[in-house]
Amino acid sequence: MKEPGRDTSKKSRRIAAGILLVAAAGLVAAALGSCQPDTASVEPLPALKPENADSLGAASFTEYLVNKRLSEAKVGDVIYLGNVSFLDYRGGDFSEDIAWQVLAVEDGRVLVMTQNIIDVRPFDSKQVMAKWEESEIREWLNGDFYSGLPAFVQGRVQETWIENNRSEDTELSGSDSDPDTEDKVFLLSLAEAKLYFASDEGRKAGYDLSEKTIEDIDKDRESHCEMLKYAYSMRSGDETELMLLMSFDDYVLNYGGIYWWLRSPSWAPIGGPFSETKCINDAGSISSLGNVSGMNNVFNFIGPRPAMWLSV
Repeated sequence: MKEPGRDTSKKSRRIAAGILLVAAAGLVAAALGSCQPDTASVEPLPALKPENADSLGAASFTEYLVNKRLSEAKVGDVIYLGNVSFLDYRGGDFSEDIAWQVLAVEDGRVLVMTQNIIDVRPFDSKQVMAKWEESEIREWLNGDFYSGLPAFVQGRVQETWIENNRSEDTELSGSDSDPDTEDKVFLLSLAEAKLYFASDEGRKAGYDLSEKTIEDIDKDRESHCEMLKYAYSMRSGDETELMLLMSFDDYVLNYGGIYWWLRSPSWAPIGGPFSETKCINDAGSISSLGNVSGMNNVFNFIGPRPAMWLSV
């Protein structure tokens, strides 16, 4: 359902991975007889006009719709909260009414996370052993990204106490915890990624990216083509080589999803014990391949799915 006033004509090339996943889930459900999905496939609420709609301006009407969506939100819903605008990592102008997935509803508040990644950016481009507390991605989420939210959404964002416990990762059991933080916008931890999604299928994500980011990634891959052909043909053969030569769109279509960041540290045998950060891979499973400096970004397209608690 297309909502009145939603501009889809200028939409950046987007892979609706969720549509493919819903179709696949339907086939499985038909075969098994009964299947409870991780999240409901819910269309945005229709733009039902209040009685005084004619006296409301466009911004007020959008705020009315957002308030209605939040007050009626259920776990698994996909809702829209108004246009989000920011300058992305590669200098592209992002401006979209992005989709948010409802992960939890409790005590007069709603936890939402973007349904797709909304940028391709490193966890931290400078630090070898980056922690969430000191990371560039945390600074960006609580700075430029937060500032790009609609003002009426910013007013609902709750600053949240974020626990950063390394011991939740069995690879790091017994390690000291990183400092806890207070954040308005954050990434899920390893434990939260397991808590809010019952399966790898539920954790899969697509992308909402600016046209410039997609074009730049394709150019990067093309420029690295000869080097990658040699390096990966020595290791893996045709399938991996083919993956690396695919365009961005082809990659996501072929693998059914895209990598996204968690905030939990990961053990990395090269470069120190915390030189990598946990992420969710294109198959929806937990991975330790998220090099914090972004070296994998050209190959694995790792990006953030911002999360935040909103008051109802």
